[in-house]
Amino acid sequence: MKGKTGSGLFPPGKRGGGPRAALLGRYRLPVLGLLIGVLLAFFLQSCGGYSTNTVDSKFVPSDITPQTLNEWIQDGFVDNEGFPVVILDVTGSGTYNEGHIPGSLLVTEGHSETRSDGVLDVVTMVLDGPSMNALIQRLGITSKYTTIVITGSSMFSISRFYYDFRYWGFPQSRLKVFRGTRALWTDAGLAFTTETPPTPTPSSFSVADIDKDTAVRASLQEMINVAEGNVADTFIWDVRRPSEYDGTAGSTSGPDPAVPGFVAFEGHIKGAVNLNVLNTDPASGPVFLEPGFGKFVDNATMLAGLGTIGVTGDKTTYVY
Repeated sequence: MKGKTGSGLFPPGKRGGGPRAALLGRYRLPVLGLLIGVLLAFFLQSCGGYSTNTVDSKFVPSDITPQTLNEWIQDGFVDNEGFPVVILDVTGSGTYNEGHIPGSLLVTEGHSETRSDGVLDVVTMVLDGPSMNALIQRLGITSKYTTIVITGSSMFSISRFYYDFRYWGFPQSRLKVFRGTRALWTDAGLAFTTETPPTPTPSSFSVADIDKDTAVRASLQEMINVAEGNVADTFIWDVRRPSEYDGTAGSTSGPDPAVPGFVAFEGHIKGAVNLNVLNTDPASGPVFLEPGFGKFVDNATMLAGLGTIGVTGDKTTYVY
């Protein structure tokens, strides 16, 4: 199982007790970047003559305000650096048809698929190359320098698509999300539309043209080395419910939702610290999401919460 990332909210997994992906994510601060891949877990042609400059290496915050996105829409779907903007709405067609951000494209493709990870088939692996190609070509994405804004009604789905794009090589600096679900758009006084945008001209762009960032997932051997204490400056974060972390019998569902049953061995990775990222009660520990799971808390609250469990900028954090 591979997994690590420099950005993420929920690590790949399933919220609320269903089967969880056996993906292990490696994360570094800054705050929202860490949380967007946790709530869970590229040299190609440039677009329009853009140079590579420092777009891949410099840190650019992943969050975007509705006001800034609205400015980009009014400017013809171009960001303030001159890059083209594509807005994805990773929600259901019914919700989308009732109203969506102007110009946003409906994405109904799944954000994961069953793939073999060597030990067993894991039900929520990242999309494979052909599936990712089909998605980006349908959306008319022609370059990794396209600014991709991911919205939706579920922070889980938003973070999983964010993770897929990071895994396949799209720079963190080109991926944007609200500090919550798409409801922040109307909360900001901006109106949804029911108008369907024009179908994008399909592209021939392929993830084969990108330097992959598949190292955002840690290998099984790497995690064994970390658990055995052979890797310095690391931290293992178990984001599951306390009963799953403690190994309470029957608390961890098996990998296949179609087959009733549980895993053979329950509990947690040696050395892992437990903190359920869905906690909204300050008395029970740090809080990263406001009640309803539709909005992040502020950065200061996030940093304070991470500090209480030992996540710091000088450590590599493995999340599962």
